[in-house]
Amino acid sequence: MKIFGIITLVLGCILLGIYALIMNTSVEVSNNFGLLNDRQNYLYVGGILVVIGIVMLLFLKRKKTDSNNHHYKITHDKAKKAEYKGNLKESLDMYLETLYHLENDYKNSKLAKDVNDSRTKLIASLKVKVEELKQKIG
Repeated sequence: MKIFGIITLVLGCILLGIYALIMNTSVEVSNNFGLLNDRQNYLYVGGILVVIGIVMLLFLKRKKTDSNNHHYKITHDKAKKAEYKGNLKESLDMYLETLYHLENDYKNSKLAKDVNDSRTKLIASLKVKVEELKQKIG
């Protein structure tokens, strides 16, 4: 949305606003109200586009990826629920998917550097949990 706001701002300010200010409104006939009206309309539309562009730039923010909403947390929660309900096979699949995300999704991310110790502990505990479920399933 930020890019759309910039495009709207540029379109309104540069293309319509400046064009309206530099357009020639003089004619050889004494009645040039049509060209003056066109200039005024271009300025109005350009001003509205500038305001819309500024509002979009200031108030609409790009959705950022939050580490609290990472995919591994979703699958980890699903695995816990499935285990609680007694669906051991589904739980095992979800724990394996959680392990996959923890081991592969953070290799080059900032989060890997920030919370590497806690991530490593979580991976170890999930591997133990996976082994326990495999033994229960048999």
